Amino acid sequence: MTQPLVASGLWRRLAIENPDGSGDTSTQVFWLQAGSYYADIRIPADRPAVAEGEIELSNDLLRALARQQGFAGETVAAGELCLWQRWLDFQPPALVPDEGRLEFNGRMLVEYGVHAPYIEHWWYEEDASGHYAAFRLQGECSGMLLIAGGYFMRAIGRAQALPQGMALEYLIEQAAGNRQQLANLLDCEISFGRCDGAPRSWRITHSTLPWLEGDKLFAAGAPDWQGREQLVEPLAETGERLWLRCESTDSGISVFDREAYDA
Repeated sequence: MTQPLVASGLWRRLAIENPDGSGDTSTQVFWLQAGSYYADIRIPADRPAVAEGEIELSNDLLRALARQQGFAGETVAAGELCLWQRWLDFQPPALVPDEGRLEFNGRMLVEYGVHAPYIEHWWYEEDASGHYAAFRLQGECSGMLLIAGGYFMRAIGRAQALPQGMALEYLIEQAAGNRQQLANLLDCEISFGRCDGAPRSWRITHSTLPWLEGDKLFAAGAPDWQGREQLVEPLAETGERLWLRCESTDSGISVFDREAYDA
Protein backbone atom coordinates (compact mmCIF):
# COMPACT_ATOMS: atom_id res chain seq x y z
CA MET A 1 0.00 0.00 0.00
CA THR A 2 1.24 3.49 -0.81
CA GLN A 3 0.29 6.45 1.37
CA PRO A 4 1.69 9.73 0.01
CA LEU A 5 1.12 11.94 3.04
CA VAL A 6 3.52 11.69 5.97
CA ALA A 7 2.01 11.05 9.39
CA SER A 8 2.65 13.59 12.13
CA GLY A 9 4.82 12.18 14.89
CA LEU A 10 8.28 10.71 15.33
CA TRP A 11 10.02 8.70 12.63
CA ARG A 12 13.29 6.90 13.43
CA ARG A 13 15.63 5.78 10.68
CA LEU A 14 16.64 2.14 10.74
CA ALA A 15 19.08 2.12 7.82
CA ILE A 16 20.27 3.89 4.69
CA GLU A 17 21.67 2.37 1.50
CA ASN A 18 23.98 4.90 -0.18
CA PRO A 19 24.55 5.36 -3.93
CA ASP A 20 28.05 3.84 -3.65
CA GLY A 21 26.64 0.64 -2.15
CA SER A 22 27.67 1.39 1.42
CA GLY A 23 25.17 1.45 4.26
CA ASP A 24 24.67 2.90 7.71
CA THR A 25 22.66 1.57 10.63
CA SER A 26 24.54 3.27 13.48
CA THR A 27 23.87 7.00 12.96
CA GLN A 28 21.12 8.25 15.26
CA VAL A 29 18.48 9.78 12.98
CA PHE A 30 15.20 11.28 14.16
CA TRP A 31 12.60 12.96 11.94
CA LEU A 32 9.77 14.84 13.61
CA GLN A 33 6.73 15.70 11.49
CA ALA A 34 4.15 18.25 12.67
CA GLY A 35 1.47 18.68 10.03
CA SER A 36 3.11 20.18 6.94
CA TYR A 37 6.38 20.94 8.74
CA TYR A 38 9.35 18.81 9.71
CA ALA A 39 12.76 18.74 11.34
CA ASP A 40 15.45 16.07 11.08
CA ILE A 41 18.63 15.45 13.08
CA ARG A 42 21.45 12.98 12.29
CA ILE A 43 24.20 12.34 14.86
CA PRO A 44 27.10 10.00 13.93
CA ALA A 45 27.60 7.18 16.42
CA ASP A 46 31.31 7.99 16.74
CA ARG A 47 30.85 11.65 17.71
CA PRO A 48 33.02 12.18 20.83
CA ALA A 49 31.38 13.16 24.08
CA VAL A 50 31.58 16.81 25.14
CA ALA A 51 32.25 17.59 28.78
CA GLU A 52 29.97 20.08 30.49
CA GLY A 53 31.35 23.58 30.05
CA GLU A 54 33.91 22.47 27.43
CA ILE A 55 34.95 25.45 25.31
CA GLU A 56 38.06 24.38 23.41
CA LEU A 57 37.05 21.84 20.76
CA SER A 58 39.58 19.26 19.64
CA ASN A 59 40.26 18.63 15.96
CA ASP A 60 38.60 15.22 16.28
CA LEU A 61 35.46 16.78 17.72
CA LEU A 62 35.39 19.49 15.06
CA ARG A 63 35.57 16.86 12.33
CA ALA A 64 32.81 14.85 14.02
CA LEU A 65 30.59 17.92 14.36
CA ALA A 66 31.14 18.67 10.67
CA ARG A 67 29.77 15.24 9.73
CA GLN A 68 26.47 15.86 11.49
CA GLN A 69 23.38 16.52 9.42
CA GLY A 70 20.02 18.09 10.06
CA PHE A 71 17.46 20.30 8.41
CA ALA A 72 14.00 21.74 8.87
CA GLY A 73 11.26 23.30 6.78
CA GLU A 74 8.09 22.33 4.95
CA THR A 75 7.06 19.08 3.26
CA VAL A 76 5.17 19.16 -0.03
CA ALA A 77 3.53 15.92 -1.19
CA ALA A 78 2.42 15.10 -4.73
CA GLY A 79 1.23 11.55 -5.32
CA GLU A 80 3.96 9.17 -4.17
CA LEU A 81 6.58 11.94 -4.11
CA CYS A 82 7.53 14.07 -1.13
CA LEU A 83 9.68 17.20 -1.33
CA TRP A 84 11.40 18.39 1.84
CA GLN A 85 11.89 22.13 1.43
CA ARG A 86 14.90 23.01 3.56
CA TRP A 87 14.44 26.38 5.21
CA LEU A 88 17.62 25.71 7.16
CA ASP A 89 20.35 23.10 6.89
CA PHE A 90 23.24 22.18 9.17
CA GLN A 91 25.28 21.35 6.07
CA PRO A 92 25.78 23.84 3.22
CA PRO A 93 22.81 23.99 0.82
CA ALA A 94 22.71 21.04 -1.58
CA LEU A 95 22.82 21.43 -5.36
CA VAL A 96 19.69 19.30 -5.89
CA PRO A 97 16.30 19.21 -4.13
CA ASP A 98 15.62 16.78 -1.29
CA GLU A 99 12.88 14.67 -2.84
CA GLY A 100 11.90 11.05 -2.39
CA ARG A 101 9.35 8.47 -3.47
CA LEU A 102 7.60 7.00 -0.45
CA GLU A 103 6.30 3.48 0.05
CA PHE A 104 4.38 2.65 3.25
CA ASN A 105 3.84 -0.77 4.76
CA GLY A 106 2.11 -0.49 8.14
CA ARG A 107 4.47 1.46 10.41
CA MET A 108 7.39 1.01 8.00
CA LEU A 109 8.31 3.63 5.40
CA VAL A 110 10.83 3.13 2.59
CA GLU A 111 12.12 6.31 0.94
CA TYR A 112 13.72 6.14 -2.51
CA GLY A 113 15.78 9.17 -3.50
CA VAL A 114 14.70 10.95 -6.68
CA HIS A 115 17.80 13.06 -7.36
CA ALA A 116 20.27 10.63 -5.74
CA PRO A 117 19.88 6.81 -5.70
CA TYR A 118 19.74 6.30 -1.92
CA ILE A 119 17.21 4.18 0.00
CA GLU A 120 16.20 4.98 3.58
CA HIS A 121 14.19 2.73 5.89
CA TRP A 122 12.08 4.46 8.55
CA TRP A 123 10.01 3.26 11.51
CA TYR A 124 6.97 5.19 12.76
CA GLU A 125 7.91 5.48 16.43
CA GLU A 126 5.00 7.56 17.75
CA ASP A 127 1.70 8.76 16.29
CA ALA A 128 0.98 12.46 16.90
CA SER A 129 -1.64 13.06 14.21
CA GLY A 130 -4.02 14.56 16.78
CA HIS A 131 -1.51 16.43 18.94
CA TYR A 132 1.06 18.65 17.25
CA ALA A 133 2.08 22.25 16.59
CA ALA A 134 4.62 23.99 14.37
CA PHE A 135 6.07 27.43 15.10
CA ARG A 136 8.40 29.54 12.98
CA LEU A 137 11.03 31.89 14.38
CA GLN A 138 10.38 35.60 13.91
CA GLY A 139 13.57 37.48 13.07
CA GLU A 140 16.64 37.41 10.85
CA CYS A 141 17.52 33.71 11.23
CA SER A 142 15.44 30.81 9.97
CA GLY A 143 14.02 28.68 12.74
CA MET A 144 11.39 26.04 13.48
CA LEU A 145 9.97 24.76 16.76
CA LEU A 146 7.97 21.55 16.38
CA ILE A 147 5.97 19.72 19.03
CA ALA A 148 4.47 16.36 18.09
CA GLY A 149 3.12 13.89 20.61
CA GLY A 150 5.75 13.34 23.26
CA TYR A 151 8.65 14.95 21.37
CA PHE A 152 10.00 18.34 20.32
CA MET A 153 12.60 19.70 17.91
CA ARG A 154 14.06 23.19 17.82
CA ALA A 155 16.02 24.22 14.73
CA ILE A 156 17.77 27.58 14.38
CA GLY A 157 19.83 28.42 11.30
CA ARG A 158 23.03 30.39 10.95
CA ALA A 159 23.14 34.15 10.75
CA GLN A 160 25.51 33.78 7.76
CA ALA A 161 24.65 31.47 4.85
CA LEU A 162 27.16 28.85 3.72
CA PRO A 163 28.22 28.41 0.07
CA GLN A 164 26.03 26.00 -1.88
CA GLY A 165 27.37 22.57 -2.72
CA MET A 166 30.34 22.67 -0.34
CA ALA A 167 31.12 20.18 2.42
CA LEU A 168 31.06 21.52 5.97
CA GLU A 169 34.05 19.34 6.87
CA TYR A 170 36.10 21.06 4.15
CA LEU A 171 35.02 24.54 5.30
CA ILE A 172 36.00 23.72 8.88
CA GLU A 173 39.42 22.45 7.75
CA GLN A 174 39.94 25.73 5.86
CA ALA A 175 39.00 27.72 8.97
CA ALA A 176 41.44 25.90 11.26
CA GLY A 177 42.80 28.27 13.91
CA ASN A 178 40.19 30.97 13.25
CA ARG A 179 38.00 30.73 16.34
CA GLN A 180 35.33 33.18 15.16
CA GLN A 181 35.03 31.60 11.73
CA LEU A 182 34.70 28.14 13.27
CA ALA A 183 31.99 29.43 15.60
CA ASN A 184 30.08 30.88 12.64
CA LEU A 185 30.33 27.61 10.70
CA LEU A 186 28.95 25.56 13.60
CA ASP A 187 26.29 28.08 14.61
CA CYS A 188 23.30 25.98 13.56
CA GLU A 189 21.27 24.33 16.30
CA ILE A 190 19.02 21.35 15.79
CA SER A 191 17.93 19.94 19.14
CA PHE A 192 15.63 17.02 19.91
CA GLY A 193 14.07 15.73 23.11
CA ARG A 194 11.02 14.46 24.95
CA CYS A 195 8.07 16.52 26.19
CA ASP A 196 7.88 14.87 29.59
CA GLY A 197 9.40 14.83 33.03
CA ALA A 198 8.40 16.03 36.47
CA PRO A 199 8.30 18.96 36.41
CA ARG A 200 7.77 19.12 32.64
CA SER A 201 11.20 20.50 31.84
CA TRP A 202 11.51 19.27 28.22
CA ARG A 203 15.20 18.43 28.27
CA ILE A 204 17.34 18.15 25.14
CA THR A 205 18.63 14.62 24.51
CA HIS A 206 20.33 15.08 21.12
CA SER A 207 21.72 18.25 19.53
CA THR A 208 24.07 19.35 16.78
CA LEU A 209 25.52 21.54 19.57
CA PRO A 210 26.30 18.70 22.01
CA TRP A 211 27.00 21.02 24.93
CA LEU A 212 23.23 21.73 24.97
CA GLU A 213 22.36 18.08 25.66
CA GLY A 214 20.83 17.76 29.12
CA ASP A 215 19.68 21.39 29.15
CA LYS A 216 16.05 22.47 29.27
CA LEU A 217 14.55 23.49 25.93
CA PHE A 218 13.22 26.67 27.56
CA ALA A 219 15.10 27.86 30.65
CA ALA A 220 11.80 28.63 32.41
CA GLY A 221 10.47 25.12 31.81
CA ALA A 222 8.00 23.60 29.36
CA PRO A 223 6.18 26.15 27.18
CA ASP A 224 2.41 26.52 27.43
CA TRP A 225 1.93 25.95 23.70
CA GLN A 226 -1.56 24.54 23.22
CA GLY A 227 -3.90 27.03 21.60
CA ARG A 228 -1.18 29.68 21.40
CA GLU A 229 -0.62 31.84 18.33
CA GLN A 230 2.88 32.69 19.54
CA LEU A 231 5.46 31.64 22.11
CA VAL A 232 7.99 33.90 23.81
CA GLU A 233 11.24 32.15 24.71
CA PRO A 234 13.26 34.11 27.30
CA LEU A 235 17.02 34.02 26.72
CA ALA A 236 19.59 34.30 29.48
CA GLU A 237 21.68 37.08 27.97
CA THR A 238 20.17 38.27 24.70
CA GLY A 239 16.54 39.09 25.36
CA GLU A 240 14.01 36.68 23.89
CA ARG A 241 12.93 34.72 20.84
CA LEU A 242 9.45 35.04 19.36
CA TRP A 243 7.90 31.95 17.77
CA LEU A 244 4.78 32.35 15.59
CA ARG A 245 2.42 29.43 14.97
CA CYS A 246 2.33 28.03 11.43
CA GLU A 247 0.00 25.09 12.02
CA SER A 248 -1.41 22.94 14.78
CA THR A 249 -4.23 20.54 15.56
CA ASP A 250 -5.99 23.56 17.13
CA SER A 251 -6.05 25.29 13.73
CA GLY A 252 -8.03 22.44 12.19
CA ILE A 253 -5.37 21.74 9.56
CA SER A 254 -3.94 18.25 9.19
CA VAL A 255 -2.15 16.53 6.31
CA PHE A 256 -2.61 13.05 7.73
CA ASP A 257 -5.43 10.72 6.72
CA ARG A 258 -5.48 8.12 9.53
CA GLU A 259 -8.20 6.00 7.89
CA ALA A 260 -6.20 5.70 4.66
CA TYR A 261 -2.97 4.97 6.57
CA ASP A 262 -4.55 2.10 8.52
CA ALA A 263 -6.25 0.62 5.42
